[in-house]
Amino acid sequence: MRKTLSPGRTLSSFHPSETGRYFLVVKAISGEGYANLTFLPNLVAPTLNESALWPTTGDQSTQFNYSILYTDMDNSMPITINLSINGTHYPMQKVDVNDFNYTDGCLYNLSIYLKPSIYNYSYNY
Repeated sequence: MRKTLSPGRTLSSFHPSETGRYFLVVKAISGEGYANLTFLPNLVAPTLNESALWPTTGDQSTQFNYSILYTDMDNSMPITINLSINGTHYPMQKVDVNDFNYTDGCLYNLSIYLKPSIYNYSYNY
């Protein structure tokens, strides 16, 4: 995988999606700069718990609210939490944007209107 940034952009974090060996190459074009690299291994797999859906029935004018609790004992933030409804992925929003303690869980939510139908849903990160 190769990630290239345009001039003036900063990479604040990089989360590999696959196990493997990664190399970081820094090339100075002009001026001065610095690089601070930190490697934090994820020793414990994150969990998704306490899912909720309310209301459970309605029509096209009903706003359905999905929520899930993301917990990571290594205190690693997720890149994204997604709700998948019938195969379509919707990014969820963190309820408390100032909560950076993932060891006790962070709640994510998505509110959406759906047409009457039968839906299958799941969460992923």
